[in-house]
Amino acid sequence: MESRIKKMYIQDFSLVIVFLVVLWITLIYIMISILSILTTPFAVASILITGLLVGLSASLTLFALIKHLKKNKNALYMEEIKYSK
Repeated sequence: MESRIKKMYIQDFSLVIVFLVVLWITLIYIMISILSILTTPFAVASILITGLLVGLSASLTLFALIKHLKKNKNALYMEEIKYSK
């Protein structure tokens, strides 16, 4: 049972990390694409600040999810195992 909980936690942890990497790759790609067409310094600064704030808030949310999963993994995964049978 404990090994199954650990396996499920590692899968969820890995998925969150993948989402985090995809998030930053997407944000960087979009910011580079948009910055290449902007001409005013104000527009460039606003896009950079907005992109960084979006990335930071989403990253912090994903880190909070990881912390929640780690702290409550036994309760969360025991319930999932219980109802999957």
